[in-house]
Order: sequence, then C-alpha cells, then structure tokens
Amino acid sequence: MALKIPDYFASVRPLENRISGRHGTAPVADGAFIRLLTPGGDVEPVEASGCTGLTIADYLARPVACPVVRLKSPVADSQTEAPLTAPAEVVDAGPVLPQEIGAGEDPGKIDTETRQVEGVAVTAPVDDPQDIIDRCVAGASRKYRLPEGLLRAVIRAESNFDPQAVSPAGARGLMQLMPATAKELGVVDSFDIEQNIDGGASYLRQMLDRFGGSLKSALAAYNAGPGTVERYRGRVPYAETVRYVARVMADARRAA
Repeated sequence: MALKIPDYFASVRPLENRISGRHGTAPVADGAFIRLLTPGGDVEPVEASGCTGLTIADYLARPVACPVVRLKSPVADSQTEAPLTAPAEVVDAGPVLPQEIGAGEDPGKIDTETRQVEGVAVTAPVDDPQDIIDRCVAGASRKYRLPEGLLRAVIRAESNFDPQAVSPAGARGLMQLMPATAKELGVVDSFDIEQNIDGGASYLRQMLDRFGGSLKSALAAYNAGPGTVERYRGRVPYAETVRYVARVMADARRAA
C-alpha cells in the first residue's frame, strides 16, 4: 500500500529548519512545508524571500495554462536551403551528326515515291521494276492459266522487258498492245506494267481459245492478227511472223 505524503515525512527524521535551493536558502517550517504538499490544506501563502504564490496542491488542482511557443525552424527561412528534390541531370548528347538526319545523303541513290495510305502521305522506296514484272507475270499466269515461261517469252520477243517500248506501228509497253486492242481489253495505261501484262495475257488466252488451244496459231495471231491466221488457215506466210512464233516457242520450252 502506497504511503501518503504526511505518513512519509512522519517516518523520516524531521526536516532541517533551512532548506537549500539553487537560489539560496529560505526558512521553511516543517509543518508548513508538509501542508504545502498536502491537497486541501488551508494554508496561507508562505513568504520566502519576499515571494508569494500558490501552493503546490492548489497549482496541481488548478494548473495554469502556459502558451506554447513554437520555435521557427531556421531551415524554413534559409534562402540557401537545398531543394528537397534534386534537379534532373542534364545530359549533353553532343552535336547531331549529319547521318542522323539524312544530311549529305544523295537522294538519287534512293528511289522513293509518296503514296496516300488511309489519308496519310507515306514516302516509301519504289519497287524495283523487275520485281513488279515478276509479280505481275505470276499473277497473270494463275489468272489466265498460262505458263510463266510462255508469258516471259512473249515479253522478251515483243519489248525485251522494256515497259516504255513503242513500236513503229504504235504498239506500246511490255507486251506491245496496239491502242485499239488495249481499249478492247480495258487497259487504260499501256505503260503501266500490271495493266499491260494483264491485258497481254488476257489477249493470248483469247487467241488460244479461239484456235482450239493451238499455241502456234495463237502466237501467229498475237503477232499478225487473228484475221490473218484465219485467212491462211493457220499457215501465215509472213517471215516476221514465222520467226516470231519459232522464237517464242523455243524460249518457252527452255523455261519449262
């Protein structure tokens, strides 16, 4: 069981008549000092060195509110305070080299064209003409059921693979379509590789069907016209046509 203050002082020797403090000594009666520490004690303020005040018990019963003074941090007012977040490091990438932006590049070395793809202008390298020819020959071969070697042999004999070729008679393009024939075949531009090969293959298929699948008669009709072949019953006497048919058939056999 805890002791009360009076009981505690009763169990120890009487206090000295003078109690030393940090500011000197003051006479304090034993009983008065004990009553200062005892709650509810009816004690007049004790004068010590001319000072008066509340008893400890009264102060504890009615504590005096003391304003709290918040010390201002010197860091907050510092004008030289380092920022909490360090600035991003700036990296010098060095000068932009010409090759990074295409400067100094010879535009003649790269053949490009601008196309509209979904409303957006796109610049891309132009396909190699030979690649276009190969692709169109393969497509026409499947479409009209003609051997690729045969189509290539006709193109070689007609224009030697020159898409811009024009004969003295006015035949145009790779497979040398006459303007009237091209119109009948629906070819708008005879110098367009795809249109020309498709038109020429379509015409050759028509001649094969017209002459019962005879390749010799179909080639003669391609060179001299179907009317000439019908007139001579498949034995066209023109030296040019004879050489033409022989050359194409020989090239087609080698390609087979």
